[in-house]
Amino acid sequence: RTVTSSSFATRLGVDLVTEGGAITIQDDLILEDDVVLDTTGGGTASGFGGVSVTGTIDSDATAPPRGLEIFAGPLGLISLNGEIGGQSPLGAFLLSGETMRLDVPLTAVGAVTVQTERGFGIGSTGSIFADGDVTVSANQSGLASTSSLGFNGIDLLGAIDSGGNISLTGRAGAGFAGTTT
Repeated sequence: RTVTSSSFATRLGVDLVTEGGAITIQDDLILEDDVVLDTTGGGTASGFGGVSVTGTIDSDATAPPRGLEIFAGPLGLISLNGEIGGQSPLGAFLLSGETMRLDVPLTAVGAVTVQTERGFGIGSTGSIFADGDVTVSANQSGLASTSSLGFNGIDLLGAIDSGGNISLTGRAGAGFAGTTT
């Protein structure tokens, strides 16, 4: 499923769920409600479905801030190419998939949770800023990454800044050089 808007941004207030098919949003994304992007069919489908958003992701200006949950198939990559919560912070934020690398700033007023079967990384231009807890559980499968990202476990080059607790669980990857505060 591909969503492309001809306007300034795609405004989304409903969940998008597929049975293993990829979800691609080729635009900035503004959340009008709590939203789930799910290629696992609610956990019943397995496959290669990844989730990609090419633009920024923001909550609309309405209180409370909108939450976003992203579930990619066991071999699906999550690709978020624009700043997340930069104009209007998100509420709670959850990522679940095979492998994911965050190369953009992510700002949330709620908790940030990342669960990967293989690897999670924050690149040198990425960061997580959250008022709530930040929880990262990576390489839960114990298997080597099959993705082009080529890392396992947790690789931190960017910062994690939390108003709550920070929990990192999993095997550390080859590039651990990050900071947590």
